[in-house]
Order: sequence, then C-alpha cells, then structure tokens
Amino acid sequence: MPVHPRDLSIHDATRLADGWTHGMVQVMSTIPHPSESMPVARRQATLAAPIVHPVRAGLALGIVLGGSHLLWSFLVAVGWAQPLMDFLFRVNFVEPSCTVTAFAAGTAVMLVLVTAGMGFVTGWAVARVWNRLPQPASRGLSSPDRP
Repeated sequence: MPVHPRDLSIHDATRLADGWTHGMVQVMSTIPHPSESMPVARRQATLAAPIVHPVRAGLALGIVLGGSHLLWSFLVAVGWAQPLMDFLFRVNFVEPSCTVTAFAAGTAVMLVLVTAGMGFVTGWAVARVWNRLPQPASRGLSSPDRP
C-alpha cells in the first residue's frame, strides 16, 4: 500500500525498497535492506570502518586549504589583513610584530595553488593510511577488497 513520506517512521524509512513513485513511496517490508543481503563479515567490515576514497579526501582538503588562503588573499587585497592579524595577536596576549606586505596577484595565485596542492597530497595520504589500518581484531573483521 503506498504511504505518503510524512507518514513514515524512521524504521519505515530505512526499509524503503522501490524509492519514489509519483510523489508516493512504496514501503516493502518483505524486501531486506541491502546490507542484510551481504555476507556477515563484509557487512560488519562495512559498518566498522568506512573506506575513504583518497582522491576525494585530497580534493576536499585541497579545496578547504586553498579556499582559506584565497580568503586570506582577499583580506590582503582589501586591506583588512593587518588589522585582523593585529587583533588576533592581541587577544592571544602576543605583541604584533608581523607586517602584511602589499598585495601582489602573482603571489596570491601561487599561495592558493601551493596550499591547495599541499592539501590534496595530505588528504590523499591520510586516506591511504586510513584505508590500510587494520580492523579491530576483537570483532573478527576482515576485508580483503580494501584498496
């Protein structure tokens, strides 16, 4: 029997099988959840420690670091970087001793590219290390298809 999505409980929502059909959701409690059809060892490995895709992790960290340095370059360009730095030093009980130099577009581009590249490499490396960590022995998990 079709059920409107607002009438679903959390338990019902996890049991959805067919997805959306003309604005209604077909709840099929007889169809097992996809993880229930996996072998037990594979299901436990999937739930225990997710595999992190190295390129996606690298892109995520590269975007965050490159974006934060793009913001810093903008602050330098509009003249807000020095007052911000002075404020941050002072609230940390440090006498400001650094001076922000004049904005240069070439330097800003290089800053953003280098930090984004370093973020990519770091994210990629962390994901590779994470995926190589052994599973907890107490749960008897093994996953031979890990990258």
